[in-house]
Amino acid sequence: MRPASYPSTHCAGDLFRIGVRTQLVVASQSTPSARRSIGCRCSRTPITGAVVFCLDGFYEWKAIRGQSAKQPYAIAMKDDKPFGIGGLWENWKDPTSGEWIRTFVVITTDANELVAQIHNRMPLILAPADYVRWLSDEPDPHDLLRPFQAEPMRMWPISTRVNKPENDDPSILYPVELFSA
Repeated sequence: MRPASYPSTHCAGDLFRIGVRTQLVVASQSTPSARRSIGCRCSRTPITGAVVFCLDGFYEWKAIRGQSAKQPYAIAMKDDKPFGIGGLWENWKDPTSGEWIRTFVVITTDANELVAQIHNRMPLILAPADYVRWLSDEPDPHDLLRPFQAEPMRMWPISTRVNKPENDDPSILYPVELFSA
């Protein structure tokens, strides 16, 4: 499965990012068992579906006034347990190569009170009780497209080492001290 930012010719030149705002998630009314899809302008109908990505945290970057560099933060649950975020996948046939390609997007929503301190968006975190419903054939679960509550979450500043993929070790999650300028 590839991020939807993978160059896609299936969508008349549209280039989706890895994160899609909840406002762009639409429900198809074409059939009773229609799936949610991404607001795409193409005439082709890809095979689509919902997905829950399981993770134990995510990163977000805070813009710092007067600086080009951003401060990265790690965000996780206070109990360190994994959680699920909502996404969508599409399986479509590349008209040039004939290859079937599966792509995905992570749905984003407005930031909750915690994440809003550093950014205006966050992944769509689903409560465990909502996983089955998110994955079901329900065409329009709009009430799930909301910020997750802030109370069970925690956030801490981490090193800019996280910005380089070769720095793939547990130490990138160590908290760093922030200095005021």
